[in-house]
Amino acid sequence: MVYIQNVKLAKSSVKFKILLNKQLENKFGFDKLHCSNGNKEFHNFLNDTLNKGLSISEVDKLFKRTRGKSESIEVEGQKRELIHYGKDRKAFRIFEYYDNEYFILTKIDTNHKTHSD
Repeated sequence: MVYIQNVKLAKSSVKFKILLNKQLENKFGFDKLHCSNGNKEFHNFLNDTLNKGLSISEVDKLFKRTRGKSESIEVEGQKRELIHYGKDRKAFRIFEYYDNEYFILTKIDTNHKTHSD
């Protein structure tokens, strides 16, 4: 379940949306997309999610990585679960947290430098 403006909704009824509202983490920004085919992988992710109008549940099923430890970050005094998405065994990953109606992008990891074990 997700909460949007204090209303509990099923992830299957909420469309997946990404928001960029602050600078991405150092060494994991758009300037690094040229490394290891990152431009193509990011384009493919957007095409496979946003352009197909998938719900959060559908994106989770296709891309959410669950191996390894769970991680959270603090954003404006609130603890947020950090989610990372990747496809199959490819090195490309994106990291984000959920806030209201959007996934807030925090990191683009083109070479799987984070959580690689």
